[in-house]
Amino acid sequence: MARGARRAPAALLSLGPVLSWAPGCTALTVAAVLQAGSPPAGPARHAEARTVSALVFDQGECSVCAFHGRAAPRLFIGGRDDGLGNNVAAIIYGMAFARKTGMSFGGVIGGGNVAHGLKVGRIVSDVFGLQKDHLYKKIIPMPAVKVKNLTQLEDLRFNQNVSGDVWLATSLPQGGIEAPRTVDDFLDDEFLQALRAQLLPRLANQKPIAAIRHGRGPVVAMHVRRGDVSAVSYPDRYTKNEFYYELAGRIRAQLPGAEVHVWSETGRSSVPRSFDGFRDRNITVHLDTDVLQAWSHMAQAQVLVMAKSSFSFISAIMNRGCVVCQPWLTRPLKSFTVTALHDRTMPTIADEELSACLARAEPRIA
Repeated sequence: MARGARRAPAALLSLGPVLSWAPGCTALTVAAVLQAGSPPAGPARHAEARTVSALVFDQGECSVCAFHGRAAPRLFIGGRDDGLGNNVAAIIYGMAFARKTGMSFGGVIGGGNVAHGLKVGRIVSDVFGLQKDHLYKKIIPMPAVKVKNLTQLEDLRFNQNVSGDVWLATSLPQGGIEAPRTVDDFLDDEFLQALRAQLLPRLANQKPIAAIRHGRGPVVAMHVRRGDVSAVSYPDRYTKNEFYYELAGRIRAQLPGAEVHVWSETGRSSVPRSFDGFRDRNITVHLDTDVLQAWSHMAQAQVLVMAKSSFSFISAIMNRGCVVCQPWLTRPLKSFTVTALHDRTMPTIADEELSACLARAEPRIA
């Protein structure tokens, strides 16, 4: 028996044949699962665990989950009960933290429920191309070490040399990235390449941007956050239509033949006629569309103008072209072109910065 492993009860041993053929998963031996052992003093082991999961993502199912192979210890994160963008962003950062600390991503503990009328768990699983019951867990696998933030996780992995599974007990992993470190330390080129390879080809195949194109020119996608925000409701998340009108005109001046599309939603603060100003400027408006369709088309666009929204961020990190970002809570990648805040609702962008961004607006699909 491997050092640090404990003898498995007969009931656990009987699970081996069942787990070994789980679709889309690779089974670890019971001994390997139990080898996490008792953690050292410091972060507490989760005492309420009542089950053992021997399922681990492999490269064929989720390459971005398994940078270090199927034998690596797994990192689990807490689930969220809010919107889709926040849920997907948290999982992406969980995957990035796992890679950075020599682990594989194990899944999400809790969460994945209905939010804003949407079945979050099903949609999020579809985004990653994974089975919902493999991505989301009801109970933390055991034995596992519990940590609360990135600092504890890195200390555990690099200083205490713990080799078993870890539960990062937060639903906001990125909140642990403290200055002077940036999100690019984790969402670096190697990680983004793997993430895009996992997500974008399948989304582009299911929701091709050709379905909405009018011609051969570059596609400019704009996310206009409405529905839940307005000049009086969450004004810090609101951007005037005039910002998008002006920016669309400047982009068209530099990219002749560009077609501009807007994605938004109706709700308390907006009705279909609220978007007539966009239509009057020959901008195609997509309202209340399928979530995967919106993410896929905005990710495939040659230019993406984000809203102050984590929903925008998901398409933005998949997009390989020009991404214009408005300052908000979501921290941008260094490759994003960030607008200046002329005021809270009418940001601005310098001509030279816009030109440099648009120079990256080449036709790019998956």
